[in-house]
Amino acid sequence: MKDVANKDHISRVEVTMKNHISRFEETMKDHISRVEATMEGHISRVEETMKTGFVEQQKFFVLLALAFPVLVAIFLALIFGAITQFPVDPSSVVGLLISKNA
Repeated sequence: MKDVANKDHISRVEVTMKNHISRFEETMKDHISRVEATMEGHISRVEETMKTGFVEQQKFFVLLALAFPVLVAIFLALIFGAITQFPVDPSSVVGLLISKNA
């Protein structure tokens, strides 16, 4: 009698454990699929951010390349404007510039 009760108890424990294991496996599969979906979302957002950042960087360098000649022209205009402000012979100014560069 005791032997039958022990076997019955063991079989119920086995069934319970199998149920726990199957529920745990289902929970883990669901969790893994949610983590994969979350990571795919993160990866796509990071890729989009990197593309946007690269485009912004390209825009900056294009604007810099377009603005550079304008900045040089303004700088030269300021220099030549300052030179022409003083009552100095232009040939002596050119001579001074050449002697400083040599």
